[in-house]
Amino acid sequence: MINFIIYEDNKKWQDHYKKAILKVIGHKQDKYQILIIDKYTKEAKRKIENLIGKNIFLLDMEVPGKSGLDLAREIRNMGDWSSQMIMITSHECFKEEGFTSKVLMLDFISKNTNIEESIREAIIVALKIHSKEKSFKFSYNNELYQIPYHDIYCFEKNLNNNYTSIITKNNPSNPYTIKQSGYKTLKKDDEVEFDLIETTKGFQASNTRKIEQ
Repeated sequence: MINFIIYEDNKKWQDHYKKAILKVIGHKQDKYQILIIDKYTKEAKRKIENLIGKNIFLLDMEVPGKSGLDLAREIRNMGDWSSQMIMITSHECFKEEGFTSKVLMLDFISKNTNIEESIREAIIVALKIHSKEKSFKFSYNNELYQIPYHDIYCFEKNLNNNYTSIITKNNPSNPYTIKQSGYKTLKKDDEVEFDLIETTKGFQASNTRKIEQ
């Protein structure tokens, strides 16, 4: 899943960002969603924290209440350094003064340029970066899923039934639950290490690198 998060309070600009996304993603087979947030609320924060998959944020600098830069800082402070951040503003002075240097920004785009083309180019780069990340890929019920390994805490096989749970960092209380006979792994990554642990519920393959971090 690729998540595009538009953080912009102006409907006209939201439409520009969405058009740029569709110009790129329309040619790809990846499953995706576009989440539009026009102001910072507890519900908006909850949605961001519960995102599953790879994230690309399009952040407006001038959103009232919490700027796009402040939101980017908050996301980085939560430990998320893999999401791609694209900052958008009508005030180019922010770039020159280095306001974005500590939040690992992918690009800084001025609204005074050809906004849709600039965003399209930045999204292409973001997708290339995400494609290099190691992910657990599987199909289930004819749907393609892709979860970055760094988002996975563990795989848990229940001995009492034929289901396996994939417990993730972003949503540990609501894991993916899939029938053992109903899915197939599309790609195996031998460089990612999981320890097999026997628990009261069954067997658990824990992400040892994640635990070490």
